[in-house]
Amino acid sequence: MKLRPNRFTEASKKLSPKVLAEVEARLGFELPEALRRHYLAKNGGVPARNHFRSKSGHEFTVDRFLPIAHRSDEDEERLEDAYAKMVVKEKIFPKHYLPFAIDEGGAYYSFDRKTGGILFVEPDHYDDLKKGLSKVAPSFDEFVEGMLTEEEFYADEE
Repeated sequence: MKLRPNRFTEASKKLSPKVLAEVEARLGFELPEALRRHYLAKNGGVPARNHFRSKSGHEFTVDRFLPIAHRSDEDEERLEDAYAKMVVKEKIFPKHYLPFAIDEGGAYYSFDRKTGGILFVEPDHYDDLKKGLSKVAPSFDEFVEGMLTEEEFYADEE
């Protein structure tokens, strides 16, 4: 798979290192370097290339990356809101999962802080994560930079 930078539109207000550090303090951990670098460059938004095929052949589509600290609109969920909901309050995800993006239906893509990989959990299986868990990519950079446009994605099938 060829890795290349991905463009993002509709990102939220630029994130400063100071604000990011404040959010990390509230979360109780520092973001991994790849996420930190990405979020300081683009705070959430819609990836221009948003289709991904895992090494196992599963197909994934990302609707948007969640912003940190700032919202594009008042209803937008932030990364820290998703973590508070899915990990702290509802205890659906383990503490080492960090939800950072959603698909069109609002299901989460999470960064696994133990392995460095990207995971997706089907909402129908929140009660049994092992059933609905898909390993999407081995790293954040491979996930973001390995995404394809819809045309590229379906051209690969021909």
